[in-house]
Amino acid sequence: MQKRYVDFPTPPTTIIINNKVAIISWTEEPSGILIHSKEIYDSYVKFFEYIWKIAKR
Repeated sequence: MQKRYVDFPTPPTTIIINNKVAIISWTEEPSGILIHSKEIYDSYVKFFEYIWKIAKR
């Protein structure tokens, strides 16, 4: 598994899979949302790919 690092804040835990986006906040009382949207999924994939390109190894 490859790991990369960025020097700026990123969103909370985000999982993108099967046209769904899950956003989870691991606070004392965890909470999250699940979005089922191809358009939002595609947007998050593009965001992740951009961050991956500029991240440091």
